[in-house]
Amino acid sequence: MVTKKKSESTAKMITELTSSDLNTDIKTDLIHQVINNIPGGNESLFDRIFGNRNPELYIALLISFLILLVGTFCSYFFRDNFELVKEIWGIFVPLLTLVIGYIIGDQKSK
Repeated sequence: MVTKKKSESTAKMITELTSSDLNTDIKTDLIHQVINNIPGGNESLFDRIFGNRNPELYIALLISFLILLVGTFCSYFFRDNFELVKEIWGIFVPLLTLVIGYIIGDQKSK
């Protein structure tokens, strides 16, 4: 698939393709690809997972889910040592409030 650079116009690309020494079938195919190039059609893996709209919110939600998951596992595995569990949650709770504050603050700023 032919993709143009941000600074390159479609007309300039077509002009360069028509004046090139390529086979006519290849030229025609490339020109059709340039004309029918859909912006955002070449999505990366990151875009496929999180989408193009507000991916930072999905990442923040994923981080908060991972923090809760790790905290839950630590609480389960160290359930006999209450002081250690208390210290672990003393670290995880501020992290969770930071991420949740980012999510809430980001939505209100838009």
